[in-house]
Amino acid sequence: MTDRNVVGASDNTCTAISFDLLSDPCRQSIFQYVLQTRTDSVSFTELATNVGPRPASSAETDAESQALELELRHVHLPMLDDAGLLEYEPSTDRIRLDQSAFTDCLEDVHSTVTALQNASLEQSPPR
Repeated sequence: MTDRNVVGASDNTCTAISFDLLSDPCRQSIFQYVLQTRTDSVSFTELATNVGPRPASSAETDAESQALELELRHVHLPMLDDAGLLEYEPSTDRIRLDQSAFTDCLEDVHSTVTALQNASLEQSPPR
């Protein structure tokens, strides 16, 4: 585990990591897919097919698919694995999903945003 692990991190560290993980549209798509799927693991191909932008034409399909696959393999899946939200095994191209960890991450972000909104409302001068 690295120091970027959401699971077991201090509250402030966990919150910072959670916001960082959710800051990228591709990782947002991964979160959405994980929370919608009913399985504990998926193949790399299945995940890549279900996340990312949909190309406008077939000419864009191969280039964009390859770019997305590279980005998933070398950036997003390792980052989510390091954070403890999934387990990515490149040698088998299987991804074990931890839906409860994804849910906890989202709840952490939601509670932080709610606390900030409440603090802002409490400090706002009356109109």
